[in-house]
Amino acid sequence: TLANGSDFMIGGNATIGAQYFKNRIDEVSVWSKALSQSEITELYNGGDPANLDNHSAVANRVGWWRMGDGDTYPTITDHGGSNDGTMTTMGPEDIVPDSP
Repeated sequence: TLANGSDFMIGGNATIGAQYFKNRIDEVSVWSKALSQSEITELYNGGDPANLDNHSAVANRVGWWRMGDGDTYPTITDHGGSNDGTMTTMGPEDIVPDSP
């Protein structure tokens, strides 16, 4: 759950049945505000995801899931807080560190 207590799915939609994104997802972050254009540019860091611990809006970061970098099946670690996730419909072989 996130700050408001609601469940949060990355790559899935439980409200319309078990539909899942059938590809790879990397570097997901959630913010408590709409980021400005300069904050978005900083986030993408010229195509190489930045270390979000050093982002200018870090105080507004709710969660940051690297999606494989430093994770151990079945847990997706929240590098920005305490909202760790659990992998479903996946196996340990699906963790691919440092995917661009």
